[in-house]
Amino acid sequence: MLKILRHYWHFIKNPSDRRLWPIHPSARTKVFFTIFLLDVSILILIFPIYMLIDYINPMVSTMDNTFETPWNVFWMGVIFVPLVEEILFRFLIKYKGFYGFIISRNTWRKYYRWIFYSSVILFGFVHLGNFDNNNFLFYFLSIFIVLSQLIGGISLGFIRVRINFFAAFLQHALWNLMAFSLGLVIIQLNNPLIKLNENHIQLEVNESNFRDRSIEKFDMISKNDRIYKLDIKQYALAEVIDSIYGKDKYQVYDIYLNLKLETQQGISKDSLLQELQKELTILEKSEE
Repeated sequence: MLKILRHYWHFIKNPSDRRLWPIHPSARTKVFFTIFLLDVSILILIFPIYMLIDYINPMVSTMDNTFETPWNVFWMGVIFVPLVEEILFRFLIKYKGFYGFIISRNTWRKYYRWIFYSSVILFGFVHLGNFDNNNFLFYFLSIFIVLSQLIGGISLGFIRVRINFFAAFLQHALWNLMAFSLGLVIIQLNNPLIKLNENHIQLEVNESNFRDRSIEKFDMISKNDRIYKLDIKQYALAEVIDSIYGKDKYQVYDIYLNLKLETQQGISKDSLLQELQKELTILEKSEE
């Protein structure tokens, strides 16, 4: 393992697109999983950075309905997206025969560092599109926001050129599968997100892993800007906030949730918002 890590470090300092020799299946497997475990270890180490950034400048993102069902998550997140990203960012970083019409092999080697790290930077910063933030601090911190993707771009590039394209795709798919699976576990362990039972107010909010439209429900009883009952099932947070407070007034980090509120005395919309903001990212949109 140490030999592989040393080789990887030399690659980072001076990348080249030569393949591993000998190319024995067991050697490929060892390299594949060593780099994967290294990335997992780095993610654990840098995770506090993401927590700090989210505290300083909360991330907001609208839910993509493509990921409503387990099948869609697997197909899009674990198969389709990794395949497309590997084709776009890694397929062409190994010298091809037809490149000779454009660039010689010697010139390719001479400038390969720039070619390789250009693909890494593009891969990293394209992931800023995962968020809806659009302020100076967001872009100022952007290199830290996509730090995991930048590191992943180096590792996937290493796997692509040292083993092959399919190995890079497989590692990318495995990484996304791990991330989604871990997210599902965290959601289950973190429920209920909010549970309040005081001052004649009963409020419970639970996050859903996926969305089941067959049991969707949105019941609300309100009067004079006070809410007396909410019974919401399988709605996105953005839809809930838009329905209660008006469209395009707030930005959220979107999730699917079930929300139940009961109170005979009623609760003001502002007070409800304050309770939700204790655990959920809900930001008032700034005036343009």
